[in-house]
Amino acid sequence: NLLPILLGHQEESEAVRPFVLHQAGQGNNQPDAFGIRRGDHVLIINRNRSPQELFNLAEDLSQSINLVDPATYLNNTVPLEVLALRDELYALFMRHDDVSSLRTTTAYDTDGFAISPMARGADEVTMTSVNGVAAVGPVEYRFTETTGNWGGTDSDWQASPTNLDTGLLPDTRYAYKVEIRDGDGKPIPTAEQVAEVITPTVNPFNSGSESIFTDDFDGGGNPANVLASDPKPTGTWYQQDVDDTPTNPNSNFHWSTEEHPGSGSTYSTTFNNLDTLGDADKEFHLGFGFDEVRLLYNSGTAFDLGQDYTFGGSWELYIAQDLALGFIAGLAEFDATTGALVQTIGFDPDAGTVADSQIFGETSGNGSAGDTGTFSITLTAANLAAADVIAGNHVGVYFHHDDDGVLGNDVGGFAPNRGDRYLVDDVRLVAESSSTSDPDTDGDLIPDSVEDATPGLDKNDPTDGKGDLDGDGHTNAKEFLVGSDLLNARDLLPLLIEVPPGTNVELNLSEGQTLEGRVYILERSEDLGSTSDWVAIDAFAPIPTEAGAAHTFTASGAAQRAYFRSRIEWAPPAP
Repeated sequence: NLLPILLGHQEESEAVRPFVLHQAGQGNNQPDAFGIRRGDHVLIINRNRSPQELFNLAEDLSQSINLVDPATYLNNTVPLEVLALRDELYALFMRHDDVSSLRTTTAYDTDGFAISPMARGADEVTMTSVNGVAAVGPVEYRFTETTGNWGGTDSDWQASPTNLDTGLLPDTRYAYKVEIRDGDGKPIPTAEQVAEVITPTVNPFNSGSESIFTDDFDGGGNPANVLASDPKPTGTWYQQDVDDTPTNPNSNFHWSTEEHPGSGSTYSTTFNNLDTLGDADKEFHLGFGFDEVRLLYNSGTAFDLGQDYTFGGSWELYIAQDLALGFIAGLAEFDATTGALVQTIGFDPDAGTVADSQIFGETSGNGSAGDTGTFSITLTAANLAAADVIAGNHVGVYFHHDDDGVLGNDVGGFAPNRGDRYLVDDVRLVAESSSTSDPDTDGDLIPDSVEDATPGLDKNDPTDGKGDLDGDGHTNAKEFLVGSDLLNARDLLPLLIEVPPGTNVELNLSEGQTLEGRVYILERSEDLGSTSDWVAIDAFAPIPTEAGAAHTFTASGAAQRAYFRSRIEWAPPAP
């Protein structure tokens, strides 16, 4: 870390590279064994790999003021931004710590982003910077889009570490970097990190129903009181523990058995025959009466905000106890990177709006053991938008067994604090497009109506969209997107180029060539993309009244030599 300065390759005023301290003070009398430095801050970590002390070397070179000690502050409270910095540095340490390293220190490249840029639908990207901490506040952040692709924008200096870039193009690469400064305008060092993201394509068609997952509980996947470690798993049931609660991270309840730890409050086995499919007759027990239990299932499938989702199955009242509380079921949103629970989503049928939860089962107080029924909850694309679900995050489901009528409160003891015990079976999560357009049964981006009318296409064959009926080098799906004749090799989309006086170049789409529901993109490169990337410099998405009209792209200030091409994508749905 010091060698570049000693050799004269780096100014003394520049910050040394961030580093991890692996093997300092490992003797029994040295409890603070490890550390990590980023910028001016050093985090000290004990031998059990738990963060202990945080120092700012710019203001406290002797390391005498522990920034995460409540006694440091007049109100005896550590500021949230300091705790966030501690958590970031600790996460970096755990990521780079190498117990097998023979070196005592290792330099590493820090991140500029706590959450890298992530597409939220086909036309939005969200990102979050690492937290900046400074003696002079407030800290501000500025995000810069570096590709120059059309639609990408730079933010102004802002107080929030999270940035949302909107109005982007589908299937297009965007890249971002972030700068941080303190209240005096002094830069706070972060990595010169440029993080890239490619926005997804758009499927405008109704593809019918898609089964995300089903479970009859006759095979594996028995949670048996499993409290999953990080990163959270996909494709299996597990119980949510106290630290996984996004709205109550410091609460005292546990989403697990309390009175009988390890005894199996949630499990699948053979009970009374609830299995409507008539197979091996195993059901899923949602928790003992005296236990507050939440069960999660992350499907690993990304949310599609153009789809409706239905979660349902069968239930049986196994044992009627003190409180007729029913059981809660709903959808769950999981972070695509960490698997952490983002939110649970229910529906209020009386209000017709999304809610935190929805109750099923017998709640009248007149239920008896052996009562059966079905449950089903549907959340539409509009409901998902109202819940601020992020496209790309994973869709999943959850069950919640309440023991006393107060959610999140696991009361000790037995009666009268015992909710009824429930079994569930044959659960399923199904997605169905909410689009009102033509159906596309085989999902090849050619609607059924066109495939029925075109010789050589089959609406039940998902491969013929990649075929080329007229042999012109363009796939059938691309020709339908463009609007050219799938059976005529001479029918192409012309892009007419004109060079009027001056430095501008005009590229024209002729009348009758533009279609609603598409976005027409003009791209430019200096050398056909070999070393100079194709950059989207203009775009046009016709509204219904503009469909069929001619359109002119203007490439201003063109280089002495430049190449142009048009690209057409399905347009993102209007907000």
